[in-house]
Amino acid sequence: DGVGMRTAPVDLSSCSSLKGLYNCNISVDVNDYNNQNLRYWFVVNDIGNHSVVSKTLTLSVDTIDPVVLNQEMVRVNKTNVYFNLSIDEKNFAGAYYLVTSDPRARWKTICTRLQSGLCYKKDTFSKKGNYDVDIKVVDAAGNTVTQSKSFSII
Repeated sequence: DGVGMRTAPVDLSSCSSLKGLYNCNISVDVNDYNNQNLRYWFVVNDIGNHSVVSKTLTLSVDTIDPVVLNQEMVRVNKTNVYFNLSIDEKNFAGAYYLVTSDPRARWKTICTRLQSGLCYKKDTFSKKGNYDVDIKVVDAAGNTVTQSKSFSII
């Protein structure tokens, strides 16, 4: 179900070179290939009009952010905090939370697999107080959606 061929010329002067090997960055808009497999290859031409074609590779295209279906993602019972996310994402990679009210906090994993579209974790917050957390859902292509939530431990 491809929608056509895309080409993008690369000027070697925009590439970096180390010991005769060139490293070039190239970008091609593939948004209209979302949820499709894309075959790609490179053709290199020299000034003598000789060309070489690279091996053809396949890439799965995912340009859409994950979707969190429920708004009530955090529930508190005493010092237990329950993270319960309903997620729509074909290429799910993980869900994480960060206590933004703690300057030393790091991202903690909620889950790295969905079970029937659900991601669940119970964690204990032993210190009383108000907490602000960011909840981040990531897919395998690096698309990310983040939502902020607040709760209190009494």
